[in-house]
Amino acid sequence: MFSWFGKKAAPAAAGKGGKHEGAAGQFAGPLITKISLPETVFAPDAPNYAAAAALVDFANSAMHAALILPTEIPAELFWLYWTDYYIAQVNNGGHSQFFGNSAKQPGKANIPVLASEGLSLIQNTGLTPILKQALAWHKANLPEAMLQDGFQNRAAPLEDLDQAFYKIGSDSYYDDLNTWLRQADIVEILPVAKWQALLAALPERNPFYQSRKRTARILTLDAEAGSVPLGALRACAAAMMIDDSYIQIKRITSGSYHGADLLWSLETSAGPLLGLVDDEQVMLLAREKPDNAIRGVTRAPMSQITPLLESVTLWKPGRYAWHFSQSNFPNDPVVLVGFPSRVSEKSDPRIGRGFFFIGTQSGATYTLVIENKRAVLFEVVAHKQLAELSGRAFAALRDEVIAPPQA
Repeated sequence: MFSWFGKKAAPAAAGKGGKHEGAAGQFAGPLITKISLPETVFAPDAPNYAAAAALVDFANSAMHAALILPTEIPAELFWLYWTDYYIAQVNNGGHSQFFGNSAKQPGKANIPVLASEGLSLIQNTGLTPILKQALAWHKANLPEAMLQDGFQNRAAPLEDLDQAFYKIGSDSYYDDLNTWLRQADIVEILPVAKWQALLAALPERNPFYQSRKRTARILTLDAEAGSVPLGALRACAAAMMIDDSYIQIKRITSGSYHGADLLWSLETSAGPLLGLVDDEQVMLLAREKPDNAIRGVTRAPMSQITPLLESVTLWKPGRYAWHFSQSNFPNDPVVLVGFPSRVSEKSDPRIGRGFFFIGTQSGATYTLVIENKRAVLFEVVAHKQLAELSGRAFAALRDEVIAPPQA
């Protein structure tokens, strides 16, 4: 420790489903009916995984960039998307890592079952029984299965299946996938420029794109602010300023062990830093040149951090951050919600007030104060009020149920 110093259910086929989107009150329907790929994936000199990579790019563009739901794309595309995930995970860290990371994915999709559907779809006879055996082990040994992480917890039966997987190899998957893609009616092959234009235009196919974008951003802002380790590290940085700007911890780029401690690599407005979070404390650290020695930058006990994280659940600042950004700086998107002070009493519900800061893409920071009947935005540098939301508009936003769309 560092011391302180200085569903077996596959997704419904496109076009099937009920109502969603809350006030919108309608199902968007089959927004995508084809699996579109660029013609270069089947060029004579293309690697055998080229089609799989393009399929994943297409699915990512649809689901993540255009916010199209799994029930609004072909079921085959969704299955094969997670089959590719299975192949990559097992190649990297075995079935133990695959099960561990699958459980961490957002949403309620049964990723291992979806991956199995994809292997069955393309009639891969080598890897299909291996994954089915892994699924059977997972079901029969659920307590141990839930501990799998590909690192400290690796079940011996899964390692035996890893060896069977590696003996067959990924090429069998890519070969069968390419054969299926060439023959399936649901697949269309496009010139590269047309395929790229299609990906760029996918958001236009989604009539709920703007509302889903709003929902996703609000939920992400709150989730990150109240999370461990990211939210905890932002709370540790609270009140630290450089040139009248709060230090913004923008994202975690990776984590690695330094002895027994897991150190997170952080991208911040003050440059690269390291973060440590354990049951007792949160620390920000930096590497000093020329010998890369690790020194402490700041620390906070977890007892001081926890109330700040809990205040996010209480006040839900993401919705107010989004509202004020759209009305006051629409061309400078909010990238994070943090804390302007470690003094947790400021957000004590007994005084009916929550304090947060908002960081934008340009690096600007604002203070957000939320009370029971209003929310107020202040400019940090000039210390002046920029906007206020109150009355019925505030009550409507405060009481709005903001949740991921359910197909």
